Amino acid sequence: MSTKFYIFGSCVSRDGFELQDKNGNYDFLDPIKYYARYSISRLNFPSFEDGNKISEKLLSSFQRKIVQFEFSNSLISDLEATDFDYFIIDLIDERFGLLELESGKFVTFSDELKRTGIDTTQLRKINVFDDEFYDLWKSGVDILFNKLKELGKLDRVIINDVLWSYKLENGQLLTEHPEKKGLKLSDIEQYNQLLLKQYAYLDTFKIEGVRNIGYASNIFVSSLNHKWGISSFHYVDSVYAYFIERLKEIIKEDSAKKDYQRWIQPTIKCVDIEDAVENIKKYKNGIYIVQLPNTKMTIDILVRNFSYETVSKEKKILCSLNGAIFNRQNKKLPFFTLTELSKEVGRNVPFISISDPSLQLSKELNLAWYNGNSEVPDLLLIMSRFFDKLIMAFDSNQPIKVILVGGSGGGYAILKILSKLQLPNHVKAIIWNPQFSIIEYNLDAVRRYIYYCFEFLKQKIDRNKYELKELMLNNHIEVEVAGKVKSETVLLFNNKDQKHIFSHFKEYFVSNYNDEDIICRNGIFNFGGVKLLFNDWGEGHAAPAREDIKDIVIAYMESTENVDQILFKKTAGKLPVLTNEYLNKDSYQYFQSLLKTRIDNNKLHISFPIDKVFSVYNLVYYLVCDGKTLNSLWDTRRTEIEFTLTSNSYEKLSVRIYIRSPFGEQLIISRNLINS
Repeated sequence: MSTKFYIFGSCVSRDGFELQDKNGNYDFLDPIKYYARYSISRLNFPSFEDGNKISEKLLSSFQRKIVQFEFSNSLISDLEATDFDYFIIDLIDERFGLLELESGKFVTFSDELKRTGIDTTQLRKINVFDDEFYDLWKSGVDILFNKLKELGKLDRVIINDVLWSYKLENGQLLTEHPEKKGLKLSDIEQYNQLLLKQYAYLDTFKIEGVRNIGYASNIFVSSLNHKWGISSFHYVDSVYAYFIERLKEIIKEDSAKKDYQRWIQPTIKCVDIEDAVENIKKYKNGIYIVQLPNTKMTIDILVRNFSYETVSKEKKILCSLNGAIFNRQNKKLPFFTLTELSKEVGRNVPFISISDPSLQLSKELNLAWYNGNSEVPDLLLIMSRFFDKLIMAFDSNQPIKVILVGGSGGGYAILKILSKLQLPNHVKAIIWNPQFSIIEYNLDAVRRYIYYCFEFLKQKIDRNKYELKELMLNNHIEVEVAGKVKSETVLLFNNKDQKHIFSHFKEYFVSNYNDEDIICRNGIFNFGGVKLLFNDWGEGHAAPAREDIKDIVIAYMESTENVDQILFKKTAGKLPVLTNEYLNKDSYQYFQSLLKTRIDNNKLHISFPIDKVFSVYNLVYYLVCDGKTLNSLWDTRRTEIEFTLTSNSYEKLSVRIYIRSPFGEQLIISRNLINS
C-alpha cells in the first residue's frame, strides 16, 4: 500500500514524486491531491459562485481547476473528505498577492486568474511584501492548522522549506539568462527573505508535531532543461531527489514511533536480555524496552501479573507472539496480542507478550515472522535465549513452564524458537495455522519482508519463490522450520485452510516424520510431543475460536491428561481426517464409486463427494486426452467442478483425480468418459 500525500503548494513539491519508479517499489509515495497557485491567506475570505464560468476561457484543464478551486475556496472541506497520510506545504506560490474582487472579498492574484480576462485595473491589490498580506497569511495558517489539528493530522504536516535559486546548473547567474532579463538578484533576495519570515512562523507549530524539510543554502540550482522552463524554482533533479529521500526518512521515523501510553503500563529500560530477565525476576511489571545487540533497535516486551504469589502458585508463564497486523498503517507500535487471555482463563497467570521489532522498519510491513533483519539477523536465537534464561531465573528445584501461544506468522516464530531452546522440556506451545516455510506464504508478504528488513536485497525481490528462497538462504536468512518438535505442542489447523495444511504442514511432516511416528486416538493425532487437531472454524485461514484457545490453555495449566480430554471434546462427532491408511489399493474401488460424471452442452460435470466422508483432504483434477492434460484444477476441496469440452469426440477423454492426505500419501483414480 502506498503512502498518500496531499500537496498544498507548487510544482516544487509535486515534481519530485515523478522521479519514482512505481514498479516493485513498496516505498511508493502517492501524491493523491495537488493544489497550486492558492494562497493560504485566501482562507480568510468566503467563496465565489462564478468559478466555472470565469475559468471557461482557459485552455488548460489544470489551469481551469486552479481557478475553480480558488473561487470555491474548498480546501477545508476537501481536507475533511480526503484520506491522506501526510500534508505537504511549500510557499513558492505565495508570490502572487491578493485581488479584491468584491468589497472585502479577496482571491489569489495568480497568473491563471489574469488569463481569464477579468479586468483588474480598477481592483484593489495587496502585495505579498505588505504587512497587511503577512497578517492575512498568518491568519490563514491558523485557520488551516486548527482544522488539521481537529482532524488529528497536525503531526502529519511537512513544510518543504524551499527557496528561490540564484544560479543555473552551468554556474551562470539566473538573471543573466536571456529568458530572465527582467529578473533582478534583488527580487530573488526579497522573495527569499519573505519565505524565511514565513517559515519562521510555521516553525512555531513544531511543538505540536509539524515538521520541516530543510536544505543547505547552496543546494538550490536551477535546471537548464526543466520541463516547465527556466525559473528560480525549477530545480535540477538532485533537489527533488533529496526531497523524496527526506520524505522516506520521515515515514521510516514515524514507522518506528511507539505509543506506550495506550497500554497504561510503566516502561522499564533494559540494556540487554539478561537485564530484562533480572528485572522480571524481581517481579517488575510493565513494558520492557530492551536494547538489542549491535544496533539502536529495541524489542518491546509486555510483562503482566508477575508476583511472588502468582509465579509460586502457577509455576507457569503464558507468552504470546503476534502474526500479521491488520490495518498496520493506522496503528502504532508496540503490538501485543492476546493480552486479556490471562484474565480469560480465570486465574492470574503471569503473562508476557513480545512485539516483533522488525515492524519498526516500516508502516508498510505488517508481518516479519520474528525472523530478524539486517540489523538483528539472529533475533530468533536471542528470543530463545530469553526464554531459557527466564526458566532458569526462577526456582531451580521446580522450574517454571513457559506456554507459548500464537498463530500463523507467530506460530512459525514459536516453532523456530522451540528448535533453538536449550531447555525445550520446560516449554509448551499452542499454535494454530502456522507457516512452516516463509517462502510458501503469500509472495508479496515475503518480498515486502525482504524489501524492508534487508534493504541491500531490495533490488532483487522480483523473483519467483524458488529464486527468492535461494536468495534468502545465500544471505543467511532463515526460511523454514526444520527438525522434529522437541517441546510438548498442541497444533491446530482449520480444516479448510488448504494452503497451510498441504503446502506447509504436509511438506514439513513428510520431511521430518514417518507413518510409524503418528498415532491417532479419538481424532487427535500424536507424533513426538505434538498433538494435532483439525477442526472447522470457518473459511480459509480462520483462527480457532477464542473459547477453544482459552479451553486448551486452561487444560495446559492443569495437566496433559486434561488437554487430551479437551481436544477430544473438540473433535467429537466430526468426520475423520483422510489419513494415509485410507489411500491404498484396497480403497481404490470405493473412491472410484464416489466419482460421477455427466456431459451437458459440451460441459463435463464432475462430482466427487468425498466431503461427506472426510473432513480434511486435498484434490487435484485432470481432464486427459491420449495422455495429454487438457485442463486441470489444483489443490482444492471442491467436490463439484466442470470442464469445458472443445470436441464432441469423448472416446479418448478421461478424468483423473489425485486424492491427497495431509500426511503425504496420495491415491490416483481415473475414469474414461466413454464408460461414464
